[in-house]
Amino acid sequence: MSVVMFVQAGMIKLGTKPSGYVAAPMVFLYQGIFAVGWMAGVWVYSSEIISLSWRSKGLGLAVASEWIFDFAVLMITPFAINKIGCGIFILFGGLDLCFIPLLYFYCPETAGIPLEAIDAVYMPGVDPVKEVRRLRRQLQEAKNAHLNVESSHIGNSGGLLAETVGDEKVVVGHTEEI
Repeated sequence: MSVVMFVQAGMIKLGTKPSGYVAAPMVFLYQGIFAVGWMAGVWVYSSEIISLSWRSKGLGLAVASEWIFDFAVLMITPFAINKIGCGIFILFGGLDLCFIPLLYFYCPETAGIPLEAIDAVYMPGVDPVKEVRRLRRQLQEAKNAHLNVESSHIGNSGGLLAETVGDEKVVVGHTEEI
């Protein structure tokens, strides 16, 4: 996203007709990248990392803050373009770059971590990135320990997913046909 902003700023600064042909698609490219990345993130990531007891309040706050900041950017951008021209795109690109270390160090990838275990990741005094790595290792070790486990469906149209370990059946999930 930063690269798109910097290219757009450079093309606008040139002010030629061919540079305009490059700058115009940059607006749409940025919006496409934003829609897949940041805009979707407020819905998906925030719903995964907030504890169950706070999820509804946290998602409400996340969505409200997204809309408030989107509104602020939409209201400020036309005035900023009039005052500082293509510099606003350099500012936006720079702000995008500033978020890279924040995301890397404070927003761990939670893929593969059960939703119920997410609370442990954000306990006070726990490093979220290290905790996710520890949970992944534990899950992989548990998976490797049960390689000879048989899975079967109980019921006719979906139902419970069960694992058989020796003579013991352990229910591990629920499936439904929609």
